[in-house]
Amino acid sequence: MTKEKLSKSLSGVARLRHELDGETDVLNRKIAEFEKEFGLIAGGTRVEVVTMHDAETHTHESLVFSRYNGTPRLLLVDGSTPEDVVTPLASASRAERLMAVNYFPQLIHGLEKALQEQLNEVAMSTRLADECIEVVREANQSRTLREDLEAAYDRVDARTKGDAAAVASPGLKLPITVAAVLAASKVKAGSSK
Repeated sequence: MTKEKLSKSLSGVARLRHELDGETDVLNRKIAEFEKEFGLIAGGTRVEVVTMHDAETHTHESLVFSRYNGTPRLLLVDGSTPEDVVTPLASASRAERLMAVNYFPQLIHGLEKALQEQLNEVAMSTRLADECIEVVREANQSRTLREDLEAAYDRVDARTKGDAAAVASPGLKLPITVAAVLAASKVKAGSSK
């Protein structure tokens, strides 16, 4: 009787093993599909979810989405040794893959957070670049305006005083008064006709 029960159990075990292998294959395809789809939306953004951290031993384990040998991959990182051990999720044990799938929602939230941080950094850098462009542009316009006013002042000064030296050496700069600026603007307006 015992032999008969064991025989039934073993045939049940074989059936269960066959089903488990089939379901594991389905899980592997789903993990590969998630990895591909996640890579399309993540682009080159690295995302990490810590799955275990021990402050005493300074060890950690993480599920990471990052480039691995040039390809975006889901990776398990084991930080229990001085150098992290990186294993592509597709090559990990079934138990590790099952554990990792439970962290997929956190990976998605991590991606959202990482992209928002990158967006904020880009926006801040764009604002800084705009401010720098404005400062440089104002300096360029100010320099051009100053040069135009000084040249006009030199012309006005040469005409009103008959000072041939001012025309001959425009590098000689005199203080610009309100009257000189007004005169220069009249000369400039008159020369544009």
